[in-house]
Amino acid sequence: MRLHPNLSELYRSNVASRAHALSDPSILTGALEIIRVLIERVTVLHERDGVQIELQGAVAAMIGLAQNELKSP
Repeated sequence: MRLHPNLSELYRSNVASRAHALSDPSILTGALEIIRVLIERVTVLHERDGVQIELQGAVAAMIGLAQNELKSP
C-alpha cells in the first residue's frame, strides 16, 4: 500500500479544521452526542509515569482500523 507523501500534514490539517468547526456552539452539542454514541466505555488507568486512557466501542474499532492501515507491511 502506498501512502500519500504528505499524509501527516493532511492529517494535521484535517484535525485542525475539525477542531475549529467544533468551536462553533451551534454544532458542538450535536457533535458531542454523536461522539458519545461511538464510545461505550472509558477506562482511566493511573500508571507510575502518568495516566492511560482506554476507549471501548465503535470509536476504538475505527481507530484500530486506521492504525492497521497506516502500518507498513
